[in-house]
Amino acid sequence: MKQHTVASLFVAFFSCLSLSVFAQTDEDYTAEIMQHIVDPCFKYSADKSEPIPEVSESEMVTLMKLMSPDAVQDTIDVTLPVVKDKPIEARMQVYELSLKLCIRGTGK
Repeated sequence: MKQHTVASLFVAFFSCLSLSVFAQTDEDYTAEIMQHIVDPCFKYSADKSEPIPEVSESEMVTLMKLMSPDAVQDTIDVTLPVVKDKPIEARMQVYELSLKLCIRGTGK
């Protein structure tokens, strides 16, 4: 009896685990896009810009994103349909290429 219970618990646990891994929402993808494309691109641009005294790099990145909401939204709008429901390896390749294009687009 105990073996069947343990086996059932393992099956239930792994079923829940697999569902949580594959059930990503648009918000999850958006967070990945921000983490792997938008933030690093703005960080690159901030690094190449003239520093402003008393403003940290993270504050500069935040300011740049606030000043360019259309660019941020365009990046999400273009990237989300491409990466949605793709495995992580494929998404990472898209993010890497998109980041390179974004950095090239900064002209710095």
